[in-house]
Amino acid sequence: MGAVACAQNLPDAAKPSAPLSTGPAPANMPAEPLVGAKALLRKHKFTEAAAAFKALADKDPSSEAQTGLIRSLLLGFQVDEADEAAKKALATVATSPAVHAAVGDVAFREGRFSDAEAEYRAALKLDANSARGTFGMARMMEMVSMRKSAAAAFAKAHELDPEDEEVFEDWVKSLPRTQRLGALRERVGDYSAEEQANRVKLASAIAEKKPWVLVSELRPTEINMLPVGRDGVYGLNINSGFSLQVKFNDRASASLLLDSGVDGIVIGTKLAEKAGAVKIAVYGSGDQESVASYAAWIDKIVIGGLEFHNCVVSVSSAKDVEEKGSIGP
Repeated sequence: MGAVACAQNLPDAAKPSAPLSTGPAPANMPAEPLVGAKALLRKHKFTEAAAAFKALADKDPSSEAQTGLIRSLLLGFQVDEADEAAKKALATVATSPAVHAAVGDVAFREGRFSDAEAEYRAALKLDANSARGTFGMARMMEMVSMRKSAAAAFAKAHELDPEDEEVFEDWVKSLPRTQRLGALRERVGDYSAEEQANRVKLASAIAEKKPWVLVSELRPTEINMLPVGRDGVYGLNINSGFSLQVKFNDRASASLLLDSGVDGIVIGTKLAEKAGAVKIAVYGSGDQESVASYAAWIDKIVIGGLEFHNCVVSVSSAKDVEEKGSIGP
């Protein structure tokens, strides 16, 4: 089949219905609940953060509590629950720019890009200096390769809210690769010494060797996408998205699921071993302590008629990745 602009989603009627699952409320919370919930989110304890924000939202559905809940669920890969929380937030505080931006984040994660853009624009209409609305539009621009405009928007979002870790991470990635190392060294955030050392190690490697160098002829290219069913994953034989066939080092190949929530390429440890991936640095695991992940070089990657050299990919030991993987739009 022909190229498709974005990932397709499972129809609402076919999605498994599950109650909002955030786990028990965390013990030993600081005196100020909202401060404590934000601290958990900054420390990447997403399950505990979601529980803390949900407890707050149940008592007082403020925009901060509800957007915190949405972001915690999204970062914790509980997309269906985040979608449910987004609908509730929009129904209760529809005049909040932060809520519209968070609802946009959910739509972006689900591949509903026109809906995401509408929500980001709604946030900016309510507040032209909405950091998260600006950040969302920056991601939309980046997705369609409007690199300069995206970089400017990431910079503005970071200027508006320099403490937002998500904004900071994408702002750093938008910088010229030789400038990223300095930005990372100036900001430790809530990372441990080991995590910060690995972040610096990755930035150093990228500064020394330019990644993702296109070596094939630069020309318009259409990449065929294969429909992906959920049989073998959820026991359902229904279409849930599309995949791209990708070759690694002429040694291995795989159909990678197109996923709007993925930054770059994520592959499993088995595929990384087959491809001959070379580890660069370990990633922090957040609250997914049983999952080991790291950044790695792959000398050559071919996607359709495009050949790239010096490619940086993420490698994960997560069970749902296994021998397969995902690729961002």
